[in-house]
Amino acid sequence: AIDKVKEATDPSGSLSKEEFVDDLALTSMARLWEVGKTEPIKVGKASPTEGTLPGAVYFILKYKDFKAAVQANAMVGGDNASRSIPVG
Repeated sequence: AIDKVKEATDPSGSLSKEEFVDDLALTSMARLWEVGKTEPIKVGKASPTEGTLPGAVYFILKYKDFKAAVQANAMVGGDNASRSIPVG
């Protein structure tokens, strides 16, 4: 999450220029988990709590003020309720 915040806030990088920078940042932090089905699932924006913790850390580090972090978390969607616990 720390590296992703650096990437998302670096004005010379392509990610920081994206309209939906936070959405793309969280989605790109997702990883594949085997869940015992025929296909793995991608864990990131909408996932079990342990999959959303990196996203919460991302918002805590990127947004220095509480209101901005909470609003950004809500706008991304996915499992924003699980991310909101550590953000709050």
